[in-house]
Amino acid sequence: LVSPFLKSKISQILETKGDNSEEFLALANQYYKKDLEKKIEPNFEKPRHYQSELRVYHDKQKVKGLERLYKSTVLIEPTTVCAAHCRWCLRGQYPVQTMTKEEITLATKWIGTINELDEILLTGGDPLMSVSLLEFTINEIINNSKNISIIRIASRVPFQDPERINDKMLNILSKFRDKVRFELATHVNHPVEFWTE
Repeated sequence: LVSPFLKSKISQILETKGDNSEEFLALANQYYKKDLEKKIEPNFEKPRHYQSELRVYHDKQKVKGLERLYKSTVLIEPTTVCAAHCRWCLRGQYPVQTMTKEEITLATKWIGTINELDEILLTGGDPLMSVSLLEFTINEIINNSKNISIIRIASRVPFQDPERINDKMLNILSKFRDKVRFELATHVNHPVEFWTE
């Protein structure tokens, strides 16, 4: 499940620094399963990330793929596909799911009815894994959620598969930048991840 880009970086670090180096362990512990993970303690309850999941309806239809963590922010997960499946990611413990276009449209219509919302966090998985789904989701937010002024994108793609940040993706973000402010939030565990790429 680790991207070819990451696999090559991990191999290079293994070759140059060794399997006991801080840099190698920072990546290997992040992306490669260990036998210890198979051991489940008695009475261990699998952690639930989705306790903030919204149970709402719009036009008598259940709205899926939304979480509400803050008063003015709603979280939408167009897809749970990602570039690496980090070992610590709770979402990675659930089956891969992708919202349908109809579900995204319904969600953005519901978001448009909640005046106190002014920010959407696109997360997943990773919203930058599918350029076409990203474009559709942003377009639906702009068309159906006039109250939204900020779209935050939570992504590790710049560190896990930087070639995906290409002209096509940048053109999509540029196309909408006069209508909404974009912010990219990323997660970095170790300085070694700041590759030249």
